[in-house]
Amino acid sequence: MSEPRILKEEIGPNGNIRAVVEEDGRSVHLYLEGTTDDHPFGVRSCWIRNLRPAPALIEAERMRAGLAPMLPARSCLHPQGAAPLRPEDLEFLWFESGDGVALLERGDVLAVIPPESGGGLAGYARDCALASPLCEPLGSPEQDHHGIFARLARAAAFWASWDENPWPRIQSGLMDALERALGPHTKYYSTDPELWPPRSLTRFDREGYRIAVTGGMSLRPQPRAQSPSRIELGFAWEPRSEDPTPILSYLSGQALLPWERYTFLDEGHAIGLSAAAQAEIGPAFRAVFLRGDPPGAPAVKFPPFEDEPVRLLWMVPITDQELEFLRREGPGALKERLDASGVGWIHRGRASTIG
Repeated sequence: MSEPRILKEEIGPNGNIRAVVEEDGRSVHLYLEGTTDDHPFGVRSCWIRNLRPAPALIEAERMRAGLAPMLPARSCLHPQGAAPLRPEDLEFLWFESGDGVALLERGDVLAVIPPESGGGLAGYARDCALASPLCEPLGSPEQDHHGIFARLARAAAFWASWDENPWPRIQSGLMDALERALGPHTKYYSTDPELWPPRSLTRFDREGYRIAVTGGMSLRPQPRAQSPSRIELGFAWEPRSEDPTPILSYLSGQALLPWERYTFLDEGHAIGLSAAAQAEIGPAFRAVFLRGDPPGAPAVKFPPFEDEPVRLLWMVPITDQELEFLRREGPGALKERLDASGVGWIHRGRASTIG
């Protein structure tokens, strides 16, 4: 048996997941893994092809030893083995959310680890004839049973669109929607335009309160989200100081959370507050409760992106007692309690709604 060697390797668009194609003289596998050992994404793998005659049964002992297994003969389109892959023929195509990837050979799809992999699904392989723990049959563009080819075509079109840099147009649409609902903005902050993904914060200073809203989160679907897949975040607060930096820094950090922890944010979720943000809004508040329609909030109607709606979720600060109530009773019960107590979209100093 040959020592494993890497045929191709690439860091994904989110900067914290890598795709690796590895062969050991027996088989070739596609891996998707976090760039650090403690990364929450872990490791996912999909068989690509055998290079030797296939075994009759799955190689359970090799799997237990952490070694790459061959696919059993009954699951192979080429049970006698297929030709080795040439690195120069290979390329990766990433899903828009950055947590799934396809391996292409001279433009043809060989294997896919989709964003929904895990939990029993390893991925899809062109040379697979029958589903196994190592992979499932890929199918073809004409018989796209899993919808994978349609999704990959969409991903390819998305990445190609950045050759023309659509961000200024997208940015303008987001700003127009915000100013229609909130009035003229006070200050606009943006990241280095050379960095992916482009991001922004827009600040609105009003009599007695401030508003800050993210821009650019909606460029990427959230990992594993159903709805809303594309979101922006907003925070409205009565300032305790002249410096908005603590809230702006906190909001900017949370805008990266879905693609750092590979999870999603939705209405009814809670996120812990930073110490600096707590100092700005009051030490009694330990988290924010995400709401789509807190009382009094203006209706911000963002243009759809990639034919999907973009929703604004407002961050409503909550106390320790309210956070425990949320964990115990659920988001619907906390929403009712906040509404009954007159807690609106603008955070102002208040007592806890839980006695």
